[in-house]
Amino acid sequence: LLSELETKVTNSDDIHLEQLNQEIEVLKRVINDNKVELEQVIKKLSTTESKP
Repeated sequence: LLSELETKVTNSDDIHLEQLNQEIEVLKRVINDNKVELEQVIKKLSTTESKP
């Protein structure tokens, strides 16, 4: 699977490569945003559970 993707990337032109890079950056941003939000939820849950 990775070699197939690598072949597609090496055979694609710069425009496609740039588009892929932009999509990857968007995904990274979304993942980081979700990570921060999840950490906040976990903190709230842990404080809620620790209260009697």
